[in-house]
Amino acid sequence: MPEITESGDGQDGVTAELHGLAKSSHPEDRAAAGRQLAPRAGSDQVDELLLELLLDQSNTFVTYETAEALLERRTPQAARVVAKAVALADPRDLPIEWLGDAVNDVWLQKTDDVRTATSITVELCSDPDATVRDGAEKLRVRIESGDWPRSHEPPSADRGSWRSRLMRRTRRRRPNAP
Repeated sequence: MPEITESGDGQDGVTAELHGLAKSSHPEDRAAAGRQLAPRAGSDQVDELLLELLLDQSNTFVTYETAEALLERRTPQAARVVAKAVALADPRDLPIEWLGDAVNDVWLQKTDDVRTATSITVELCSDPDATVRDGAEKLRVRIESGDWPRSHEPPSADRGSWRSRLMRRTRRRRPNAP
């Protein structure tokens, strides 16, 4: 995985190489850029690139890796970018599911992480940017309930989440499943 050093930083800490990785046609490069940009969240230029990576339509690996790296920071600056992506993501597309998986995997595994995540999302619910507030509220609901608010779910949500439908299908295939 390519790694960019701090030397040669441009404005807001984005090197030409890192910017190039974020715009690469290779998903592995874009995911690496997301991981390397995450610690620099909080500046407009970096946040813009991170948002593009979070909403990547061509490869959900990029979405997940970037979201995971941001959420692992456990800072309002990093979570702000994720909240904005949650608000802007189309509920019918895969990026929202992978954003949710990253939230589950990073923020919902340990009690201390849940407390930190709740504190951060409550803080972001009063952000000056309405898009961030909307996404933070959706994240807050996700943290409390483990699922997106009903208004954010895909049209097929009346049959349960995609994950629960998959589990039901999997259980039907295994004759000895409870």
